Amino acid sequence: MQHRLPAIMEGEGHGINWKVCLAAITAMYVVMGLIALGKLDGIQWRWLPVAGAISYPLYLVHQSLGVRVIWRCNEQWGAWPTLLGVVAGAVLIAWLLHRLVERPLVPLLRGLMAPAAPPSP
Repeated sequence: MQHRLPAIMEGEGHGINWKVCLAAITAMYVVMGLIALGKLDGIQWRWLPVAGAISYPLYLVHQSLGVRVIWRCNEQWGAWPTLLGVVAGAVLIAWLLHRLVERPLVPLLRGLMAPAAPPSP
């Protein structure tokens, strides 16, 4: 990735320095490694379960909606307001999906996935 990133960033037309992207990607791998090794198990912040719960809906909406909004609003709003607005909007949409779609469907899905009771003799 380190060797291909400059060409990828140039080919995509991004004005972001590839070294910044490499540092961000490396930092994410380091954090994931620390989590996998149990080095961060002592962290018990109250918002972490919520962050975990919205991670999948955020994954679903971040690129499909975020990229379009960034391309449309970046020139009008500027880089930082666009970035902060898109991040806040994507997190809000992910939370709403979790709260209004996922949570109500959990009991239904559990019922559908529960093993059927054996027939009585």
